[in-house]
Amino acid sequence: MVGWVVCALVLALVWRFRGQRGGVSEVAQSASEVAVSDARLEPRPTLQASPGAEREELRAGSEPVAVVREVPAPPAVGSSVRGFVLDLEGRPYEGATLFVTEVGSGSWSSRDDRSAADGSFTLTGIAPGPWRIGASADEAIDTGFVDLELVADIEGLELRLPRGACIGGRVVWSDGEPAAAIEVQARRAMHALSTELDSAEFELCGLPDEAHVVEARAERDGVKGVARLDDVRPGGPALELVLAPETLFDVEFVLRDPSGAEIAGAEVSAEALDGSFDSLRGRPRLAGMRAGRWELTIEVRGFSAYRGEHTFEQATTLELVLEPPAEVRGVVIDARGQGVSRAYLEVLDMPASSLVQSGREGRFALQVPARPVQLRAKKSGHAPSESVRVRATLAVPLEGVVLELRDSCRLDGRVLLPDGTPGAGLWLEVGPFHPFESLQTDQNGSFMLAELPPGTHAVRVFAPGASGPLHFVTLVPGQTSTLELHLERDDPVRIRGRLTRAGRGLAAELGFVSARGLVRAKADAEGRFELELPSPGTWTTFVLDGESLDTAARVGEQAIPDAASHDIALELDSLRPIGTLDELLR
Repeated sequence: MVGWVVCALVLALVWRFRGQRGGVSEVAQSASEVAVSDARLEPRPTLQASPGAEREELRAGSEPVAVVREVPAPPAVGSSVRGFVLDLEGRPYEGATLFVTEVGSGSWSSRDDRSAADGSFTLTGIAPGPWRIGASADEAIDTGFVDLELVADIEGLELRLPRGACIGGRVVWSDGEPAAAIEVQARRAMHALSTELDSAEFELCGLPDEAHVVEARAERDGVKGVARLDDVRPGGPALELVLAPETLFDVEFVLRDPSGAEIAGAEVSAEALDGSFDSLRGRPRLAGMRAGRWELTIEVRGFSAYRGEHTFEQATTLELVLEPPAEVRGVVIDARGQGVSRAYLEVLDMPASSLVQSGREGRFALQVPARPVQLRAKKSGHAPSESVRVRATLAVPLEGVVLELRDSCRLDGRVLLPDGTPGAGLWLEVGPFHPFESLQTDQNGSFMLAELPPGTHAVRVFAPGASGPLHFVTLVPGQTSTLELHLERDDPVRIRGRLTRAGRGLAAELGFVSARGLVRAKADAEGRFELELPSPGTWTTFVLDGESLDTAARVGEQAIPDAASHDIALELDSLRPIGTLDELLR
């Protein structure tokens, strides 16, 4: 009888095991329990299975209770990177967000890896290749990242993020009542940090030791208020921002086609051009606009997108005529003449939403404005095609446009400041004068840029108080070129000038280019312009036929003396014509 009981118990245990995923510890625990009721079973401690264990043999005396075979866990695909997120003084950041993006692709990782209390992190499953690995933190002024070629596991990588300070305080109405819900922004040139809170108290951190504009908005009983303080530096005493009623208004849009018929269904968006980063969106009315200059983008199905700058001072109705699009048809091919599907078609200087992809065998049909535009094709694994200028008409589609993706090249380099230290976080432009690729140096002053087309490129660096050289590099497919750029301290010269044609003032886009960089300006209706060059010396002056650097130009040489300022008179007809500024690269 005892034998039957034992057999029944064993069968029950096996059945229970079969009904559970990874039930190793449950089987072991049951084996111990059985041993209590039957002296023939030897009690065993609970077993802990490794993550890769699917089965392992458990025995009660000489009889197997269950069989669990050990299967090795599959190896992680790719390499791992381990390191620390620290500030410039070596203090750790806890909870910093890690990111991984392929160099030059702009495709960010969706992983949710964060640093531990000691700043440590582990990233796994990264495929070989060039990667940008970095981190961001709420208390940091900026991200910290490193560009590297990953061929094996990496240990001890340090990501350094400059730690910022805070601006805090509270927002109240003029009668002293605290605001119930607020929007607060601290901004400086080209940067803004904002937050929305359900209280009057606020704190914005991760700010550099620079002057900021602090602006707060709130609403009470249908009245919207705004408060603003200028020249606020982080780390100071708590602020009190007092709200005053804000004058806001609505802008109505009446959109028509060339025949005068009204267009419905348009989406209008506006971006403030005063550095506040404010934006509005509506269909087709913009509500809550404040006085100032705004960039408008209007999109509606069946018509070319509109983009333009407008100044609004009060409620108004703006009437615009939208043009129906023309159509361009063609094919995207690779360097061997094969059609390429899923390549992105880009209309330069148009809203990003105008991007479409090529279809089977690389064929595409693209709607464009009925005016001269530039087209370019891009796809990962290739360098972009050359930009092709086309002009389609409304009557007949333009056929036969060929956009050829090119074999890609790679450029690795490093930027050093005048004192020899790495130029971290600096922006570069690489390529012809138009269009170009832009990227930022990593925390070591290094940069990597893949998928560049072959040929001669200009490399330009932007750094406060330092410039140049404007370096020219020739890239070859399948090869990695290297470059080290040494910046020099600026010795600026203020240029005041007048552009004329036959003695009369001429409004135009113009600029100066040399080994120390490229500087642009705009001559007004009287032909007057003003700009600052980073150094004296010989500069090439250019005057553009249009607004873009890819238009025809006239050029001439100017000797700039070593002085605080210098006056120039430019006569357009004395300058020699060229196709585009890219001819200066040849």
